[in-house]
Amino acid sequence: MKKKEDGIALLADGVQLLSEYQARLAAQDTWGVLVVLQALDAAGKDGTIRHVMSGVNPQGVAVHSFKVPSAEELDHDFLWRYAQRLPARGEIGIFNRSYYEEVLGSRPSARSAAETCSESKKP
Repeated sequence: MKKKEDGIALLADGVQLLSEYQARLAAQDTWGVLVVLQALDAAGKDGTIRHVMSGVNPQGVAVHSFKVPSAEELDHDFLWRYAQRLPARGEIGIFNRSYYEEVLGSRPSARSAAETCSESKKP
């Protein structure tokens, strides 16, 4: 985009198209759509959601941010809280942060792999 006006027009076209697709998605009631946004803090995830999803029906969209796990969430495996918030058929779900953070090590440990393995083998 060379001009801001071009970007605004493109965004408006995209928002209109997304609105039409959401209506089809809801009418078919076969699939759900999950949008996962992953970026550093202050990278514009919230603004992206606000602008791109501005033309869709808010009843068919759910945005979830994942912060520190609650006590209930800690009682389950680490992906349980994400699975609980997957979109239903005909809906759009947005994860503001990815579950990949959990998989790739959001909780670094100073313990070595050898220490972890030897402790797990203890009776």
